[in-house]
Amino acid sequence: MTTPQDTAPEQYSRSQKLLHWAVVLLIAAQYLLFDRMGRAFHALIDGTDGAYTVVSVSHIVVGALILALALWRLVLRQKRGVPALPAGEPGWAALLARVTHGMLYALLIALPVLGLAAWFLGLRAAAGLHETATALLLWVAGLHVAGALVHQFVWKDGLIRRMT
Repeated sequence: MTTPQDTAPEQYSRSQKLLHWAVVLLIAAQYLLFDRMGRAFHALIDGTDGAYTVVSVSHIVVGALILALALWRLVLRQKRGVPALPAGEPGWAALLARVTHGMLYALLIALPVLGLAAWFLGLRAAAGLHETATALLLWVAGLHVAGALVHQFVWKDGLIRRMT
């Protein structure tokens, strides 16, 4: 009987890699360039000037794009599969990798949905959750990067090659 491990690709497809790095760049842009949404959101809620600025509109557009790309990544993941975890990886690390990836996908979908709900429906609770989830995304992405670096420099198993 063939298991998913037997048929798993050796590395991610070109489109999976491009989507991964595009999302990384868009998230970096959200944090570094378009992160001043609080004032714009309060202006929107209060009905005063300053809601629709270059920063606020860019943040909304980039967030919607991240949502679309994350969904596309999930479709590709389902259709093309993902490489198997390295054979020698400890069980705790494999579990942590699965949880981290699951959280990343959940946050990449939840964050834009919460942000869009906050902005277009005027939901303050969604805005608060969006802000909390934003901080959580930073931590989970940091854990993801740390795991990749452990694979590269401690375990030296070449895991990073699968996504480059």
